[in-house]
Amino acid sequence: MLPLKLSTVLMLLGMLLCGIVCSAQDSCHCPENKFASTEADTVFRFSSHEGIALCGYRLQDEGQMLFSEFVLTVCGTDTIIDFWDALELCDVSLEDDTLYVNHITSLPTGDNFALVPQIFLIERMYFLNGKLLRTKDVNRTVSTYEPAQIEQVLTAYRQIDSRLDDKTMLLANMLYVATISGSEEARRYFSEFDNRFEELDGAYAEEYHFLQRLLQAWDSDSQASD
Repeated sequence: MLPLKLSTVLMLLGMLLCGIVCSAQDSCHCPENKFASTEADTVFRFSSHEGIALCGYRLQDEGQMLFSEFVLTVCGTDTIIDFWDALELCDVSLEDDTLYVNHITSLPTGDNFALVPQIFLIERMYFLNGKLLRTKDVNRTVSTYEPAQIEQVLTAYRQIDSRLDDKTMLLANMLYVATISGSEEARRYFSEFDNRFEELDGAYAEEYHFLQRLLQAWDSDSQASD
């Protein structure tokens, strides 16, 4: 048998390596975790040949594909990037080799304080020299309130009784929007909300704590930009 040329050996090694890598990516899945299934719902492929798998739950909202309660992982690794819980509704898409995770929340910014879906938080993930980089920014262009609307919210809070129901929780959302609109009085009312309604628990408590996290993210982003 004639000895193989060096170029032929290198080519065969390259094909073998590619086969191993490509096979791992083709069967991309999420590692075992306590949050979501290991089966990938979607795999996002980058031009640099890396992939990110999404494992979790998808749902249709007025024709838009959204995800909730999901994890992301880099293909071929045994760790998850992060987990997004059931309270988070996200639009996940790959554009120009950047994976966008847009957090969508409904805020009472429509006519007569109707709930309107808005992108509140924007996460970006991309690869640089094989390393995953991630940024997170608050969308500071979300709709907020005019002074007259803020006064309506403050008046409604002063007049509301101590009964806790869906209407009361809508007011908590309104106080949140009034706070990011610049009202210090609304901020004070929002921070004391759980003391005024001491029976706050279950789904109502989860909603209020979610709003607290949104405000914390807003405040942190504001301090970082000062």
